[in-house]
Amino acid sequence: MLGHATASFTSVTDDDLAPVADGHVEALLDLCELRMLESIQTNLASVDVTAGPLQEKRSQLATALAEIITERRKIYGARHGHLLDQSLSDESLRRAVLRAL
Repeated sequence: MLGHATASFTSVTDDDLAPVADGHVEALLDLCELRMLESIQTNLASVDVTAGPLQEKRSQLATALAEIITERRKIYGARHGHLLDQSLSDESLRRAVLRAL
């Protein structure tokens, strides 16, 4: 999303990170956080467990994560939208370029 490709999503090397400018490190870390939250949400088993008097309502975690992800997309889109190849949310600023013909 920052315009830099990696050889692998699961194994990022120093060479993959070298093109990231010093001023873009915070944007990279924010996007990493967002990707991590989305991965957790995707792989989360929404199971409610009741064993006698004990209860675990894990389905509430998925709902909370969805709200966090939506909020983070808005915040990071507003903060780093000018650096991104694509918008993170519908509320992010969009870029337009006019060129003379």
